[in-house]
Amino acid sequence: MTSLSVSLVSPSSSFDNQLLKDSLRLASTLGIKIVSATETRLGQPAFINGTKGERLAELLDADQQETDAIWCVRGGCGAIELIHDYVNIPVQGPILIGYSDSTVLHFLRFYRSQRLGIHGPIFFELSNTERACFDQIRLLVKDRAEQLVYPPLKALNNIIFDQISGPLLPMNLTSLQSLIGCFDPGFLRGKIVAIEDINEPAYKVWRTVQHLKNAQVLFGLKALVIGHFNLDRAELVEHTFKPLAHDLGIPLFDWPIFGHDQPNWPLLFGARGMISRVDGHIFTWTYLE
Repeated sequence: MTSLSVSLVSPSSSFDNQLLKDSLRLASTLGIKIVSATETRLGQPAFINGTKGERLAELLDADQQETDAIWCVRGGCGAIELIHDYVNIPVQGPILIGYSDSTVLHFLRFYRSQRLGIHGPIFFELSNTERACFDQIRLLVKDRAEQLVYPPLKALNNIIFDQISGPLLPMNLTSLQSLIGCFDPGFLRGKIVAIEDINEPAYKVWRTVQHLKNAQVLFGLKALVIGHFNLDRAELVEHTFKPLAHDLGIPLFDWPIFGHDQPNWPLLFGARGMISRVDGHIFTWTYLE
């Protein structure tokens, strides 16, 4: 088993310190070396883990460590507060791992410094039974993405192309909406956007999608990919995402392998890849770099 050196960060919500202790204990049995750990901090409001300055400093310090990866211990609300201050991002350094609110950080790192990230399980999920995801994370961290074979995608509309290529941006839908006004609206052109969310009813997802559409940030996508949505999923596909894809003239795919549910297959944020037709409405994903 290949060892992994990691810096832990908690740029979002507060957490139970016992959970950190348990995860650290388990990490040692999995060959994960913790170079720098995080801690619980007092924040205002109380659901945020520390001040903005503390969380920002932790992120920037982690990028200076000699480690394989920076691993968010959990998601939750908080990263959105760092948008205007998280700017001095080195162009090289360890890859960031996390999902949910952490996709704000993935987006900023890629947008401002072309840094790749891993949309995948957080550190606190080490105790889950889906250990295979952590073996996959290990492959991505060690630049062995070509060894990963993902479950197929299913086309949800008529697609005339046999192959679609572009950078893959897996985002939490609510987090993507929170970034509106903070980046060039044309930035997503030519990219494959994959979205997921949890505990959001159909009307809120519909409203969020309309906001993204009205802000013109979804125009020119190479494709839109739908991940986990635990509420009203069938209704969302039929009455929100299919009409959106039709209006924008973009390919739409179903790929419920990533997001808040399990398994949460890790995806390389910002990496170029290709969606290729296998047969009819069945497609595969492969990385190109």
